[in-house]
Amino acid sequence: MLLLREHTIDEIDKIMSILKKEGIEDLNLDGIVYVVLDDNDLVGVGKVRLRDEKWTLEYLIIREDKRNQSLGDALLRAILNKLFNQGIENVYYRTNSTYLIKKGFILGGNQLELNIPEFFNKGCKGCGGRNELQ
Repeated sequence: MLLLREHTIDEIDKIMSILKKEGIEDLNLDGIVYVVLDDNDLVGVGKVRLRDEKWTLEYLIIREDKRNQSLGDALLRAILNKLFNQGIENVYYRTNSTYLIKKGFILGGNQLELNIPEFFNKGCKGCGGRNELQ
């Protein structure tokens, strides 16, 4: 069973293991940190935080052995839904990312930007193209 939610304190060691294996230097779990659990096995982690008055996606990681199953898409959608429910309309990413551009982020200057309501209004292949905000 697949579960996406905010992390808990007892998952910190598993999160740190995934981050270190992927070479992520930001080991501070401030902001909003979501995890992907597959049958109670932590297989992914994503983080957004407020940086310079903008919500910034810091990382979105799925364990290598669980990639290519659309788990990254699910994790991104869970995080964006959390932000949208808090009244946040835009999220940013500090560098270029082919993956995020495929998901709808737009390059603007030296960062990527995504309008969350527009993202959900486009629907998704996994949800039958329904409008997620209805």
